[in-house]
Amino acid sequence: MKTLLSKLIFSVLLFLLVSFERSLAAPSQELDSILYSSWDGLCSISDAPQSLPYCLKLPYKNAEWQPHGNQIVAESPDGLLLLNRRGRVIRKLVSGDGIRPRWTPDGRYIYAIKYDQGSFLERWDSTGKTKLAIPVHIPRDFKLPASGKPPLQSFQMISFSPSGAKVALLSMDFKELLIADVGNSSISVLTIMPAGFSYVSSSVWLDEEHLLFVGQKGSERADLWELDVRSGTTKQNRIPGLWLRDFVTLAPDRRTVVVTATKDTKPPSWNLWMYTLGGATAIQLTRDQGAEDCEPSWRQ
Repeated sequence: MKTLLSKLIFSVLLFLLVSFERSLAAPSQELDSILYSSWDGLCSISDAPQSLPYCLKLPYKNAEWQPHGNQIVAESPDGLLLLNRRGRVIRKLVSGDGIRPRWTPDGRYIYAIKYDQGSFLERWDSTGKTKLAIPVHIPRDFKLPASGKPPLQSFQMISFSPSGAKVALLSMDFKELLIADVGNSSISVLTIMPAGFSYVSSSVWLDEEHLLFVGQKGSERADLWELDVRSGTTKQNRIPGLWLRDFVTLAPDRRTVVVTATKDTKPPSWNLWMYTLGGATAIQLTRDQGAEDCEPSWRQ
């Protein structure tokens, strides 16, 4: 009897201890407008100078706010998750084993890439309960690039235009962007841009005809560039004093960006910097945030 009672007391104490530890680890405040990942897990920070980050100590990354909503989609070791505005798990996306998830601008769908999926993207509704494979295809009259190789392959990143009617898909080899029309059940490639770059990475759309991307052209330095998707012309938007990593996100005003960058110093110290296009200086948002591959996103 004593043994049974001792086991019961031990079980109750263990349950209370675990519950207490979980309550301490549970997010206690709402996440700020700019999400990013660091060695401290999923973090957020506001765009106000001298603001302090808030980190969840949870292994989530590549998180993005639902446009005009309160949900967050993020990667985790267990797959793609929907989180609430405090970072608590709502649910796992059904068969959600893709990466780099992105909301459509209307907040109705979530898209993600999967390397072994070939020329398909994965799409869920906003609840994460319904999943479809969306093919990316080339129209019959499509003009192949100079290499003669068709662009169908896996992809690295997804970026939707403000209306959601177009998408830029980063090629697997970080060499080009596939600009495409977005349909209800398929995506059709229109063109491949830009030309003359040794490296291309993350992109965000300024409007339906122009986007910003991180790229290298004739230099080992990665800078911010603007692409006109009608003509294919590019314009450099170098941020004074900064070397960019791979990532850029856009503010709701569509004129201010946050980039992952380092100053002209060695060894590099990668942090988030905020910059208004055409400005003279950038504002450092984080210090020693710890993650080189840090992909920020800004609540729209």
